[in-house]
Amino acid sequence: MNIGSSESLQYNFSTIKAATNDFSENNKLGRGGFGVVYKGKLIDGTEIAVKRLAGNSQQGDIEFKNEHRREGTTSHL
Repeated sequence: MNIGSSESLQYNFSTIKAATNDFSENNKLGRGGFGVVYKGKLIDGTEIAVKRLAGNSQQGDIEFKNEHRREGTTSHL
């Protein structure tokens, strides 16, 4: 996946909701400075980590991309 543009990292909300089993507490991995992180699995079997931003989050595209690059092979959505 090319992370050069924020569009390449965005999925339909219903896809993410289904992948995380409606952001189930059982799929909660932890909480970061910008929100809660959940594990999930896409329909094609790809395992993902999803950060659900807190309502008061000020994280923007640049911070998101930088964090994604630091995580290496983990897919943030």
